[in-house]
Amino acid sequence: MITKAKFLQIGETKTGESQNGTWSVTTVVFEIGEEYPKKLALEIFNDKVNVNDLLPGTEYELSFNLESREWQGRWFTSAKLYKISP
Repeated sequence: MITKAKFLQIGETKTGESQNGTWSVTTVVFEIGEEYPKKLALEIFNDKVNVNDLLPGTEYELSFNLESREWQGRWFTSAKLYKISP
């Protein structure tokens, strides 16, 4: 999916170990919509997107994937950011 959104903040970073090695997930928060703005929290895995140069209040074009998966009868949805353009 591709959308334009205003950057708000960088959230927490979680790290861990798996069979494939060390991993990290950073949450970044954007705001979409003008009349009724909504917050959009996206995940970045293993620092594949550089967010350190993002300016709060600046609009960016975001490319991300939505994915849902089932685990023990429950469904979980994640939104993974893979590209940011000014």
